[in-house]
Amino acid sequence: MTGTPRLPDRPRPTPTITDPLIGPLWTIDDVLAILDSHDRHHVHAMVTRGDLLQVRTNDDWALYPAFQFDWSDVHPPISAALRHLRRAPVDGWTIATWFCQPAAELANRSPREWIYDRNLDNTIAIQLAADTAARWSTT
Repeated sequence: MTGTPRLPDRPRPTPTITDPLIGPLWTIDDVLAILDSHDRHHVHAMVTRGDLLQVRTNDDWALYPAFQFDWSDVHPPISAALRHLRRAPVDGWTIATWFCQPAAELANRSPREWIYDRNLDNTIAIQLAADTAARWSTT
């Protein structure tokens, strides 16, 4: 899948759920394996700070979109965009969908594709996240 790098030297977790638009969604145990950590509080702190995107199912399962991970951490430009988007009064599903839908401002590429393309300037997608969060906050 475009925008989801492979993890080196470790098997990739098997997704608990795969959303047709967002892609694989991992559990907290999967995230702990990616981060090479046993500290659930660290994961929750990352979510609270806005560095890690969490979505909640109708039955209150916490899941984490796989596209945000780069090797053994959250891809820094994803976190930078996420910190802007988390300021808006929207849920994690709305934010995850924003990352995965084509944007006219990004030549009809999704923010996630734009961010992971090393030939493109990440700051354009990060600024779009800031602009989007401002727009969401005024509607």
